[in-house]
Amino acid sequence: MNLYELTIREAADEMRRGRITSGDLMESLRQRIREVEERVHAYVTVLERPEETKGPSSDRREEPGPLSGI
Repeated sequence: MNLYELTIREAADEMRRGRITSGDLMESLRQRIREVEERVHAYVTVLERPEETKGPSSDRREEPGPLSGI
């Protein structure tokens, strides 16, 4: 399964278990957007550089919330 196919609950569970990071999830989503955006025109702006997102820092928090990184 591709990470972009995970539900929010599944993604949160995988992150809590340490199987994926929010950066992994974001990269999967960005790749999927690159694959289909020309056909679906769903986004006004897509931030491509990882430093433009806050995902990786949420993976390092001592007590992340239930949707940290989502």
